[in-house]
Amino acid sequence: MTTDCSKYFEEIVLLERAMVYRIHRLMGGVQDNDLINAVKIIVADEETHYGYARLVLESVLSADLAERRRFERQYVFGDIRMVPSQGGGEIRGRCVDVSARGIGFESDVRVVPGDKFHVSLTSYNGKISRQVQGQVVWIKEVRLELFTGNTLHFYMGGISHP
Repeated sequence: MTTDCSKYFEEIVLLERAMVYRIHRLMGGVQDNDLINAVKIIVADEETHYGYARLVLESVLSADLAERRRFERQYVFGDIRMVPSQGGGEIRGRCVDVSARGIGFESDVRVVPGDKFHVSLTSYNGKISRQVQGQVVWIKEVRLELFTGNTLHFYMGGISHP
């Protein structure tokens, strides 16, 4: 039962987060201030839904997983840019959360644990901006079949930094 509940709320969390990212991307092309203000209210509502779904999900996660978290996480929506320390092309992604020593992210590009990057993070609300050197510590492929017949496919990961 707990596994079914966890899977259900993981899917809700992913969908809520995807909604916030899409709305922010769409807002970039909007010029009408009244429309922008209305959309900001919708985004705030989606972020609230996301927060509630995360709380429920965390309550059903095993204590074992919670024990591995060394630093408290703050859920932050924003854009990240990752440039490989060894050189190479920039990877763009989205911020999921931050802690004192790490950044959770999503990207369409698969990276490998151990890869080192220069990471720039800018939150959508403008309150958080970071530039750090970090190393990928985990990565997970996400493939979520939607009721519309579409599929969300991306990678989630974590970067540790000093």
